[in-house]
Amino acid sequence: MELGQPKEFSAEKQKQVDQWTEKSAAKDVEILTHIAKIQAPLWEERSKVLKDVEGFWPDALFNCLPFVIYMIGEDRPLLKHITDIRVLRDLNEIRNLRLEFDFSDNAYFSDKTLVKEFVAKKDAPQIGEEFDWVEHLIAKKTTINWKSEDMNLAKKHPSQTADEDGEFGSLFASFFENDKGDPAPAIGEIIAFTFFPNAIDYYTGKTSDIDDEDFEEYSEDEEDEDDDREIDLEEEEARPKKKTKN
Repeated sequence: MELGQPKEFSAEKQKQVDQWTEKSAAKDVEILTHIAKIQAPLWEERSKVLKDVEGFWPDALFNCLPFVIYMIGEDRPLLKHITDIRVLRDLNEIRNLRLEFDFSDNAYFSDKTLVKEFVAKKDAPQIGEEFDWVEHLIAKKTTINWKSEDMNLAKKHPSQTADEDGEFGSLFASFFENDKGDPAPAIGEIIAFTFFPNAIDYYTGKTSDIDDEDFEEYSEDEEDEDDDREIDLEEEEARPKKKTKN
């Protein structure tokens, strides 16, 4: 089927359309601000309900595929210490975000809470126009009081941008301590809008970011990689060993 061709409004009509768009965007801001105000006590109540569910927040996070792809294995033991997550919206500037992560005592850092803040750029459009959470938010750096250099995951795995394999360093470098841009705003958007409202469903498995077909393909890829590793090991074992000098 052939699509129709795009059309243009007259100058006068375009002016009227633009005025309506501005009014619509302003209403979007009012609506989102009102929703955030109503939801705030509900999220607080949810936290109280889930407070005695051991490992709720890390277990839910580990089931959120869009979040997990930004993790490395070394992040997992520390993330298991998360006891609560809060997403706070600025009712005076709804585009701004404040993410709070409570941690139990751990061997990594002394902080009880890590705060990650995002503020809209000065020239950012309003929500409802062309506002983009990733493009138009500035990430503020989170200061972490690491207990030692050996436990400093951000320093040990500092890559804040994807390497040639598309992998990032520690989440504590690419997200928390990152104020340079990507991928911090992208991770913040995932936590605030994909994960946080659906945390219970991620915990119980009712929300899935991967369907059965994708899971089968992923499993097959993993099996292929395992087979390749086994072949490599067999080839390594088959190679003649070099004699060592006594």
